[in-house]
Amino acid sequence: MIFEVWTLWYDVFMSVNVSVRLDDTLAERLRVRAKASGETLSDRLRRYAEEGSRRDEHPMVTFRDGPTGRRAGLIGGPDIWEIVMWVDE
Repeated sequence: MIFEVWTLWYDVFMSVNVSVRLDDTLAERLRVRAKASGETLSDRLRRYAEEGSRRDEHPMVTFRDGPTGRRAGLIGGPDIWEIVMWVDE
């Protein structure tokens, strides 16, 4: 038997190298926080940039740690997925 497999759609996300200058004390604080959570400094900075950009677009949304990882939620309120479930009902 011969099977023919077609890829209909896939995403390729390329990363871009960006150089940023940080104060020594800020860089050290970021390194310490990254190490404490098992992240690299690059991963921590990428996450901060992504979440900060999303906060700029949606000022009432924050990000918090949870059992399955980071998740979006309303400041002082429920997680976004809970709101979506409520709206869908």
